Amino acid sequence: MNVSEEINSMFSRILQPIRAVGVVAIATVALSGCTWDKVEQPKVVCFESDILPIATSFCGKSGCHGGLSPEKDYDFTSYNGIMQAVRPGRPGNSEFYTALSAFGEDRMPPAGNPRPTNDQISLINQWISEGAANTTNCASVGCDTAAAVTYSGDLAPLLQSYCNGCHGGSNASAGLDFSAYATVKQTAQIGRLQGAMRAAPGYKVMPPSGNLVSSCLVDKIDKWVADGAPNN
Repeated sequence: MNVSEEINSMFSRILQPIRAVGVVAIATVALSGCTWDKVEQPKVVCFESDILPIATSFCGKSGCHGGLSPEKDYDFTSYNGIMQAVRPGRPGNSEFYTALSAFGEDRMPPAGNPRPTNDQISLINQWISEGAANTTNCASVGCDTAAAVTYSGDLAPLLQSYCNGCHGGSNASAGLDFSAYATVKQTAQIGRLQGAMRAAPGYKVMPPSGNLVSSCLVDKIDKWVADGAPNN
């Protein structure tokens, strides 16, 4: 290699890292101008409006984990009672979740009783994983009574959370199966459903635990009735 070639090789070695830095800088500038789709964050679960209704409806009935003598002293009609079966951050060690997701004889509620949906059980898992906080006063956040109300999108999920654990299936309490559109329509049109949820005079309070449905959600039932109670 002659002197000229040595000089060129030396400058090439010196300039190589400089070129690399330049490429990184250019790439950084280019990427900074890009618009990335925002990743939707998972919903933070609210105990009062998301978890308590499920626990009360499907587990907190008299003779099970509610009433004067709840099974295993787990009173699933209150936060403190539910926490007896919860290990915050550890759904796999929380009987509240493991019993609902189990199979066979260990599965709760027992055979023959209405069960929470898989989505509701997953919601319980998420709540426990998030720390099982006693979050309250969040039921009406984003509750829009001016928007159109549908049976499938608004009423059915509401009743599934608050009512169907007792009023569901072939052995529905008081013969009222609120998983059936015809029953919901009939009781809502005469105001019986809303009266019970509001604890209005002359009505038996529902849910019986006294954990009332938020006024905003009951107002949605009124709006649905005013629109003709369609099966939409």
